[in-house]
Amino acid sequence: MKINQCTFSSCSKLSRLFLIVSCLLITHSLVAQHIWTGAVDTDWSNPSNWNPMSVPDGNQDVEIQNVINNPIASSLTININFGNTLTIDSGAVLIIDGLNALANGLNGQGTFIVNGTLNISNTTSSGINILLFGSLTNNGILNLTGPGINGVLNSQDFINNGLMNIHNYAVAVTNSSFMAVSSFENTACAQVFTDGWFQDSDSTFINNGTIVEESANNSFVNT
Repeated sequence: MKINQCTFSSCSKLSRLFLIVSCLLITHSLVAQHIWTGAVDTDWSNPSNWNPMSVPDGNQDVEIQNVINNPIASSLTININFGNTLTIDSGAVLIIDGLNALANGLNGQGTFIVNGTLNISNTTSSGINILLFGSLTNNGILNLTGPGINGVLNSQDFINNGLMNIHNYAVAVTNSSFMAVSSFENTACAQVFTDGWFQDSDSTFINNGTIVEESANNSFVNT
């Protein structure tokens, strides 16, 4: 029987390519994902609360599941590096509190997806609750409480499809509830409530929802 060498060679190449891609996907799924179980307590830094049992360091995908023990990261900066994603599931809550000095709450070049609730609070006038070099999509509730330099300093894509409460940043124009330097979109039915300056600096600003400025002393700048 004569075998079509061209066809056989092409199939072999495709098979090898499929095998390589499959191995990469399986490896990423098994190795690079950390899931919050809250098996012991609410301490983010406790390895026993994670599957696998180690605290994520920013180089893994992280999923916060809807469990009884909501994770609390006290005086910590949660980093998610480029190529990785932090997802807060629907009904789940992530709490980052007690930020001090120059600490930032959420930081990194990765992707942040909020389907549940994210609460971040500062204790001093230093630090930024969310320092965003990647992208963030809020489909749930985002509560940011100052004081601090900024509630959100956004240098990449930020999409709000849910509710945002940004408070206690009413100090000066340089201390803003929200400073967008790239892209911000507040979609239809989305809501933002703030008592601080809401700034847009040479970025794409789209508001099809509601933004409520709750303080008469502050306003929108360059929006």
